[in-house]
Amino acid sequence: MDVWVDGQGRVRKLRSRIDFLTVSVAPSVVGPLSGPAEQVGSEGSVAWTVEFYDFGVPVHVAIPPADQVTDF
Repeated sequence: MDVWVDGQGRVRKLRSRIDFLTVSVAPSVVGPLSGPAEQVGSEGSVAWTVEFYDFGVPVHVAIPPADQVTDF
């Protein structure tokens, strides 16, 4: 993770990346129809950057009505 900090010690930007690799697991972990070893997962990566700005600016938030939201 890379972090940019301004002169006042505030985080201004975060950049991160995660790499995913294929993993082999035993058949008992995957299921009864698996072969000697099964590859589970996928290869790839995900990267993201988040920037923070407008420190000290007033924030006005309107809470949506209950019929427009849902729980995760």
